[in-house]
Amino acid sequence: MKNLLRSAVRALALLVVPGVIAAYALTIPPTFGPRYYPSQQTYYERHIFTVSATSVQADNGPACVFAAGTCSVKVGALPYNAFILRGNWFQSAVCNAATTCTMSLGTASAGAQLVSAQDIKTAATGAPALTIVTAGQGAQATGNGIATTGADGGFDLWLTVTFTGAAPTTGTIVFDIEFLGPNDGGCLPASNAPGFTSPAC
Repeated sequence: MKNLLRSAVRALALLVVPGVIAAYALTIPPTFGPRYYPSQQTYYERHIFTVSATSVQADNGPACVFAAGTCSVKVGALPYNAFILRGNWFQSAVCNAATTCTMSLGTASAGAQLVSAQDIKTAATGAPALTIVTAGQGAQATGNGIATTGADGGFDLWLTVTFTGAAPTTGTIVFDIEFLGPNDGGCLPASNAPGFTSPAC
């Protein structure tokens, strides 16, 4: 009986472990699969990034190096036809560049399809709202007939930080983007195939 149990455990390990490894495989540059859940709920992407004189590090992992006062780093992915609702941000330390320091969020490197040039130099109280650009609200920038561009389906989420004047020496910002997943009404999770398109839903 013990031998039979051991054999069953080994067989189960062979089935389970490869799946776990594949789910957490590291890639360079990093890829992020869009999140899908069977329940109807508000989804979110929450990230923290730290600004230094030379780079921006996101989530204690991916980093980008400033070039001409700007850099972009991929932090996540949005599913096709994600319905963008809102976002907020919180400074645990302001970006202290000499003149200006902003963050933007887009679906492409250096893009601002969702949030354009949000000031992160001026001290803010609480967790103020991110300003979602008009063209980024709803599913306008994340579906609606647009071809998928994400490395692992959907649309990659890119953070861009830009400064002017002397380089910053500090800055730590937490932000979130809230959206509805494409899993209710007439909406179904989309294909992860490159270049996939579908009407808004």
